[in-house]
Amino acid sequence: MAKIKKKSCKNHPYELTSRKCYYCHEYICSDCQLRLDHHIFCSKTCHWRWKWQQFSEKMNLSKELISIAAVLLILNIIFFLYLNSKLDSIQNSLKEPVMENKEEIESETQALHKIKFDTTRYPLKNVLQFRLYINDGAVAALKRDGRFVESQVQNHKPINFHNQFLNQGKNEFSIYLLRNDGNSSLIDSFTINFKSARVEYMRKYVERFKGDSNSIALTFDGGSSDNGTEKILNILRENEVRCTIFLTGDFLKNYPKLVKQMVLDGHEIGNHSYSHPHLTMLEKDGSTKTRTNVNRQFVHDQLLKTDSIFQQISGFPMAPLWRAPYGEINSEILLWAAEAGFKHIHWTDKCDTWDWVTDTTSSIYRTGSQILEHFLELDDKVGLGGKIILMHLGTERKKEIPNGILADLITKLRERGYKFKTIGQILTNS
Repeated sequence: MAKIKKKSCKNHPYELTSRKCYYCHEYICSDCQLRLDHHIFCSKTCHWRWKWQQFSEKMNLSKELISIAAVLLILNIIFFLYLNSKLDSIQNSLKEPVMENKEEIESETQALHKIKFDTTRYPLKNVLQFRLYINDGAVAALKRDGRFVESQVQNHKPINFHNQFLNQGKNEFSIYLLRNDGNSSLIDSFTINFKSARVEYMRKYVERFKGDSNSIALTFDGGSSDNGTEKILNILRENEVRCTIFLTGDFLKNYPKLVKQMVLDGHEIGNHSYSHPHLTMLEKDGSTKTRTNVNRQFVHDQLLKTDSIFQQISGFPMAPLWRAPYGEINSEILLWAAEAGFKHIHWTDKCDTWDWVTDTTSSIYRTGSQILEHFLELDDKVGLGGKIILMHLGTERKKEIPNGILADLITKLRERGYKFKTIGQILTNS
C-alpha cells in the first residue's frame, strides 16, 4: 500500500496532515477543517467561493457578469459597514458614561473587543481545547478549578490551551487577559458538569464475582522483589494456569525479562502503582482518609507512568485493572484511578494468603501447609467459587516459602471442580 504523504498545515506548521481544502487545496490539520456540504474547507471564505463557483458554472455566467456582481456585492458591504459605524457612534454618544479614568477603560474595552474566543469539545477523549485570538504580545491565562494552570503569549498565531481533560463532576474554567500593568481582565468563565458512564463503571471496585460458582481468580502482586518469581511462573506454566499479575513500576524496570516471560505465558498484567506508596492514612490512624500528599495528579502519575514502562517492554498497554498498594482505597482514589482508565481489583475476604508475613510470632503468620489447609477448609465452609485469591511474587522468608504449596493448591482445587481464570476473563463473562 502506498504511503500517504503528509505536509505541514498552512495555519499550524508543526501539525502534519494529508487533508486538503476542497477549494484552495492547501493542507489543513483537524483543528482547521470545516465540514460543509460533504466536503472539507479551510475557512468559510473558501466554502463561499466554492459555492459561488458551483452557482456560476450551473448558470453559465460569463466572467464579465461575475465581476459586475462581485463589485456590487463589495459596494453593498462597504455601505453596510459605514452605516453600522455611524449608528454605533450615535448610540455611544447618547450613552457615554462619565468616569474619572475614562481613557484607561476605553483602551481596555477596545482590547477586549479584539478578542476572539472559542472552545472545541472532543467527546471520545473527554477533553476541551480553548483557542484565543488576541493582539500580538498580549498574554492569556487559563484558570482551572480555582488554580492557574497555563499561560501563553500571542505571537503571530492563535493561543491554544490543548487537551483539558474533563474530570468526573464539576469542572470550572476561566480565561483571563493579562495587561502590562500587572492587572487582569476576565474574558470568559463557565462550569461543565461532566458524568461518564465508563468512569462510573471503572470506579466500582471488585472483590469477588457473584454467580460464578466454579471459577477462581488467582492473583499475584509484584512489588520490588523477584525472589521466588521464576519458580511461581514455572509452576503456573506446568499446570497451564493463567492468572492476573499486578506489577509496580519498580518491578518492571528491575526485571524486564521476567515481565516478558509473563506476557509470553499468557498472564494478564495489571497495574500496582509506580513506587508502591501509601495512599490513605490506614497505617497511621486506621482511617481511609486520603493522605495530604496524594491527589488526582499523583494517582494518575503513579498509574500512567507504570503503564508507559510496561508498553515499552511489551509493546502494548496494561490491562485496565489495578490493585492499590496495601489495598488502601477510598471513593476519591477510586475515582481518580477510574479517570486514568483503571478499575480496582481487591481480594475476597479471607482470601489473603498472608504470604508476605515474615514474623513467625505474628498471629497472621501462616506456613505453606497452613495456607493450603486454610483454603481447603474455607471451600468446605462457604465455597471458593467467584473468589479472588491474593499471593505475592516475591518473599522475604528464608524458610517455609509459601509458593511451595502452589502446585498442590492448584491440583486440589481442580479436583474439586474449580477452574482458574484471569480477572479479565471472569469480568467478560459476568
